[in-house]
Amino acid sequence: MIQVIAPIVGIEQVHSGISSDTTSLYILVLLLLILSAGLSVLFESSKRWEFHRGSILILLRKVFSYYLALQLLKYGVDKIFKAQFYLPEPNILYTPFGQLSKDILYWSTIGTSYLYNVITGCVEVLAALFVLFQRARVVGLLLSIGIMIHIVAINIGFDISVKLYSCFLLLLALIALSPQVSLFYQFFILQKPAALTVEASPFLFPHQAIIQRTLKLFIVGLFFLEAFYPYRQSKTFNDDLVARPFLHGAYQVQTTSRDSVMQNPFSSIKRFFIHRNGYIIFQDQADQTKDFKLQIDSTTHVFVLTDYTMHQTQIRYEYNKQDSLLTLHYKIQDKLYIIQGRALNWKSLPALKDEIHWTIESN
Repeated sequence: MIQVIAPIVGIEQVHSGISSDTTSLYILVLLLLILSAGLSVLFESSKRWEFHRGSILILLRKVFSYYLALQLLKYGVDKIFKAQFYLPEPNILYTPFGQLSKDILYWSTIGTSYLYNVITGCVEVLAALFVLFQRARVVGLLLSIGIMIHIVAINIGFDISVKLYSCFLLLLALIALSPQVSLFYQFFILQKPAALTVEASPFLFPHQAIIQRTLKLFIVGLFFLEAFYPYRQSKTFNDDLVARPFLHGAYQVQTTSRDSVMQNPFSSIKRFFIHRNGYIIFQDQADQTKDFKLQIDSTTHVFVLTDYTMHQTQIRYEYNKQDSLLTLHYKIQDKLYIIQGRALNWKSLPALKDEIHWTIESN
């Protein structure tokens, strides 16, 4: 349906899948809004809807609150364990500031601070816990709105591709808090006494408190399982400390087998990087980079490089652990070329020094 509607609204190219901030997702949201508007007109004309309206809206606000709490809990735990804003990869650290896009700059900068991630993660987890409990829900929703406004501003300001989803979560928080808005106005603006309203339980099991509590505990338990189980399973509670793959790191080129660029296409390379997600990245003298998918056969000492056209190139490697030298041997048109790089101590870079200076003199 999306592929049919796109040309009608003047959109020629549409991403085949529905993912974050794609045109397909925006079209889907538009379709859902149109469908919702049509259903609301039908419901408003139904007497049965009028009878159950209050209970249904209460139930929806509870569902929205629980979904919001799940997302805050999950993203908060991800921050605490450094899985969302991970330590910048060596290729990012050795790329000039001005050549990085704003989203990568933000992501990388936040990833350098373990303390900031733990604090912001704890705030999100605290908001989630407040939202899950009826007595503290209003406080949790107010905190959630503040968190989500900040996140929306970051996503728009740094062009991070979860703008629509973060706006959606902000909308859920506002809808969940909407019954209290008039009371806030009365208390803060009119400065009159006001008491927060406690919404009655929806029509599901209205007279069976034990069933409701059991169901709530079960749902909350699933939320915590979703947030914490992956880390319990992997025993990874700080991604910064996770062992990196074999040969991971940054390498400064020491020598090549040819001096002429015409003779040796790789003679302009000044650094190359082994990425933790299985990539090798070459950086030339102009700081331009080219990446390849990398498979390492440690038995035959062979790198298998795959480019974006799925063309594969095999490169023999030698690694001298004592000198931290990684030597690559490759053939182009039956000519053998060699590039040798020495491992850099990228973890000693100033950006990764987790220091706190309380006075300017201590800098």
